[in-house]
Amino acid sequence: MSSSGKIPRSARNIKIEVCCGGNCLGRGSQKVLDTLEKEFESAQMCGCLGNCGKGPNVLVDEKKILHYSNEHTVVERVKNKEGEMFKRFNEEELTDDFLNDI
Repeated sequence: MSSSGKIPRSARNIKIEVCCGGNCLGRGSQKVLDTLEKEFESAQMCGCLGNCGKGPNVLVDEKKILHYSNEHTVVERVKNKEGEMFKRFNEEELTDDFLNDI
């Protein structure tokens, strides 16, 4: 990050996906997306990422997932490269919340 507080142009191009499953939408993922779109050109909604009980979920560069995201802290968390390694879910990990989204 530069001294002006702006995000460097190279960081603005990372791929950011915000879950739009019913559970995450109910927990504020639209506000999270609106905030991210102001800072990152590539921010967009995506289908359910699983981990429904931990939403809103945000996937960064298809590698790291941020849980319990909110519009007040999400930009800083992305800039700090927070999150855990993302693993695609399997049938044993699916919850009732996830199944209701499909």
